[in-house]
Amino acid sequence: MIIGAGGAGARAAVEAARLGKRVTLVCRSPLGRGGLTPTANGGYHAAVWPGDSPAIHAEDLVRMGCHVNDRDLVRVLTEEAVPEAHRLEELGAKINWDVPPKPAEPQMRYPRSLFVPGKVILSALRRHLKAQDHVLLLEDHLAIRLLTRDGEVAGAVLFHMREGNLVVCESKATILATGSMGEIYPLTAQEPMGIPTGSTGSGYVFAALAGADLVDMEMIQFSAVPVVPPLVQGMRCLPWAAMLNGQGKEFLPSGLGEYSHEAAQSICRELREGRGPVWMDLRGQKPSSHSRHPLFGRRNELLQELGVTPYQQPVEVGVGALFMMGGIHINERCETLVPRLYAAGEVSGNVHGARRVSGNAFPEMIVFGARAGRFAAQEADKRGGPPGAQEDQIRESMEALSDLCQGRAGDIAPREMRQAIRQIMGKHAHVFRNGEGIKEALVQLRGLERNLPSLRIDPVGGMRYNPRLIEALDVRWLLHTAQIVCRAALQREESRGFHFREDFPEARESWLRHTVVRRVGAEWVSDSKPIVM
Repeated sequence: MIIGAGGAGARAAVEAARLGKRVTLVCRSPLGRGGLTPTANGGYHAAVWPGDSPAIHAEDLVRMGCHVNDRDLVRVLTEEAVPEAHRLEELGAKINWDVPPKPAEPQMRYPRSLFVPGKVILSALRRHLKAQDHVLLLEDHLAIRLLTRDGEVAGAVLFHMREGNLVVCESKATILATGSMGEIYPLTAQEPMGIPTGSTGSGYVFAALAGADLVDMEMIQFSAVPVVPPLVQGMRCLPWAAMLNGQGKEFLPSGLGEYSHEAAQSICRELREGRGPVWMDLRGQKPSSHSRHPLFGRRNELLQELGVTPYQQPVEVGVGALFMMGGIHINERCETLVPRLYAAGEVSGNVHGARRVSGNAFPEMIVFGARAGRFAAQEADKRGGPPGAQEDQIRESMEALSDLCQGRAGDIAPREMRQAIRQIMGKHAHVFRNGEGIKEALVQLRGLERNLPSLRIDPVGGMRYNPRLIEALDVRWLLHTAQIVCRAALQREESRGFHFREDFPEARESWLRHTVVRRVGAEWVSDSKPIVM
């Protein structure tokens, strides 16, 4: 079973099916029409330039990741990026191999940008999966918990949103590919134009409750995100331009990558010190006519027609969550610490370190998606049947969902609690952090958790396509994930990459380690562990 059907999950399904396994692919929306993968612009980095190599690519990723990356995972990523790109082409995804001569990030030694939009990848994978008679695609199904027995993952409880019923799915091996957690912040590129993408952190919570370790959950990539005009709020991949503060002055130092922590900190500093708003302004300049894919060109045409590009009017930007570098701790086989449980894509951690280099999320999801499918299939070969779920876990899930659907006259609507979580994280656990603020955030988040029984749920419509019910489920994952991020941020007493502690403003050699957050009883506790060198 694969939970999550973005790029990583769909690629895992293709690989497991190729090896002859019966595959159940769980997707909370129609395949290819939800999540983050369809919103991505298509940068896919691989060592194809003359003189470049996977080893040089790996050295760049570790250096730019501030040395917090596990080296075995970086080696796998860089060595398999090119073969997996060829495999995508075999599956029907058109890739532009014409790499632009300028590196996408100033600190990279070679250009590496292949181009294949997320929608193209998912369309190809979807066509392939639809043709397989041993792949069961469960669209509009929301996983609500993993099932365990004797310390092993045995399957999951799913909620069929269209029909309003629960589905119990047992499996010999389970892969989490549930994406990210950007919706814990008030501004995020994971909520383009205000549309939620399911980036609620559910996969982190599922894994930790089953016994897995979460590593480096404080390492969240922030970037310039449009806020005005509203039509482009939260959109990523607009043209990068010089940033002007409220006085019309450029303020970014030269040589910064657009997705660097230094750029994010500089923009935040202008805003917090009263020199905002910050604008991206390309008026008077000629838009780039180079289109690497028809979909990319059509998007630019539409934005031009609407008059909302930086070439036509200044675009006000804020700093929003873009990518989670941390996540479920995996090894190079995509195994977690929990038997029969695997993870791939943005839900997994310890690949990117303290800074994701632009263009490397796509090869991560494809390379590790394929690996998760392969090694989970091998695990299924070695095992007998599923271990069998504990009936009490299934009963608890049924009772909890039934309780929500009875309707409550509580004081707090799920949307209000969601907004409260985002305000807390935006104030205390954003680009600039300190111990006092993080502790205050934890106090407030625990207070919200105590108020969960006071959620006000609208019972109208029952369990079938009840948006309030889905919001109530999502808000629990958001609340847990926010606490996990704060626990990790409090644990790392230094500043490194996208984690900046005002009370510990320098990097410390003693903190060349992973932070770890795990569930112990009813509490989230933090620790640290060595990096794989």
